[in-house]
Amino acid sequence: MQSPDDIKIVCVPPDRLPDVWHLVGGMLLRAQLASSTTADDAIDKVVMGIRAIADGTAQLWMVTAENPPRVVSAWVTQIHQDEDGDRTVGIYVMSGMNARKWMQEVSAAMAEFAKAEKCRAVVFWGRKAWGRLLPEFKRVDTRDDGAALFERAV
Repeated sequence: MQSPDDIKIVCVPPDRLPDVWHLVGGMLLRAQLASSTTADDAIDKVVMGIRAIADGTAQLWMVTAENPPRVVSAWVTQIHQDEDGDRTVGIYVMSGMNARKWMQEVSAAMAEFAKAEKCRAVVFWGRKAWGRLLPEFKRVDTRDDGAALFERAV
């Protein structure tokens, strides 16, 4: 998906994970460290994510910029289906720089992906401040630690 300002959103095919991991691995680990209770927990979650991406049960996404060429964001999604058949796209770990420049394009791309996968919504847990950056997402729950569950219907 091509976006303004030479920003490109890419879903990385599972077989290309080894080719891009050096570009995104550190970003994803830093994001996971920020939301985990221990470094071991963060590393375990990143390893589980790598396995899920490699076996095709999760998706690795990147935002790239062309001038200068670089990766400015990376995140992992996974499609969930409950016992009633309700499907959602969950965003699990996201890292990036200058989110205001690309977040609206990511939001639109995730909504497009969710529709294509016959999901009813895109969901993620994050700081309440994400609500200001993503007004199309509604806060639907809050944990004791202050993290908010956001949802965008598609």
